[in-house]
Amino acid sequence: MAGTTIGQEIAINYYNTYTEVVGTGNDDVLVNELGEDKDNIITRYIFDRYGRAVRRYTTSRDGTEIYNASYGTYETQENIKNNIKEQGSFLHTDANYLLNGNFESYSNNSFAHWYTSGNVTAETFYTVSGLYSPKLQPTRSTGASIYQTMYLSKGTYTFSMDYVSKYASGYTGSLSVYPLGGSNCLHTEEFSLNSNLLNGAKAYFSSTFEITEGSLAVMLKISITPTETNASYDVEFFIDNLMLKKGNGASEFNIISYGNFEDNILTPDETLVPMSDYWTTDTSSQIVYYYGNAPFGRSIQLTGNALGERYVKQRIYEAPQSTINQMLGNTGAKYAISGFAKAAQAIGSSRASFRLRVDITYYQGP
Repeated sequence: MAGTTIGQEIAINYYNTYTEVVGTGNDDVLVNELGEDKDNIITRYIFDRYGRAVRRYTTSRDGTEIYNASYGTYETQENIKNNIKEQGSFLHTDANYLLNGNFESYSNNSFAHWYTSGNVTAETFYTVSGLYSPKLQPTRSTGASIYQTMYLSKGTYTFSMDYVSKYASGYTGSLSVYPLGGSNCLHTEEFSLNSNLLNGAKAYFSSTFEITEGSLAVMLKISITPTETNASYDVEFFIDNLMLKKGNGASEFNIISYGNFEDNILTPDETLVPMSDYWTTDTSSQIVYYYGNAPFGRSIQLTGNALGERYVKQRIYEAPQSTINQMLGNTGAKYAISGFAKAAQAIGSSRASFRLRVDITYYQGP
């Protein structure tokens, strides 16, 4: 027998080069009794000039969260031009509130922006990933730790990392967050060093904590501490891909430094590591910031010029000459770049574009 209850609602909106499918959120209606639609979910399909879908992404109603995205390219040969040539997908990745979380910036026996206590060295042979991983080697009487200091605004944060422990019997691993200049721990959580991990298998750890004050200078610290008098002499502990995002739930590691355009990392004398250490412009002028795109905080503003490019750029990685030979046998890896942008009076044509661009320079060998 048919009823009068409304089922799942969707709306389809057509635009010039894309179509949006609007679905309901938790309330199961497109517009509630208060006239609100703020929990709706929007999927946008973008088409090329032949009407073929080339990109798709799903967002929150206000466009501030990307849930997933995919892309595709087509064959250029006429008789198979509607066949997919290449396709891929990726999930939303958050900005990383840590610098050098993959520890690839290493010189003069230290990792840039990281500070250590106890026996902490750079491992180059048995790494978790990349060319360098910190190796923490505590003793039966003295722990080992590595930490970074920063400003964090009020809100929820989630820390995550990859790690490997070997011969760690009698030790405890922990993440701790302290206010600078204070002894009261804001948050601490232990991670497993049990016998199941002693064979060197890579493990993953994440922990969520709250900052309750408006803006607070804190120390984020990873420690390995002896807990037994007969603890192992041969303990080795490796970490990599450290990530700190704002919000609940762990995120994949983000290699971009200051991708949120908010300089929050502190030096030993508690001054901020400047944005200009990582981002540069097309001219010698300073970066122009914009604060009107809530909830993103600070953004970078670019003013176009018909006579040339306007951009900000960051060099993600440059292999030192001493390590290039180690990379020659590598098969490579896939990377995804994403971000949020808003344009006013931007022109898209064969002569003009508003986009993200990645330049890759390959080493040809001697």
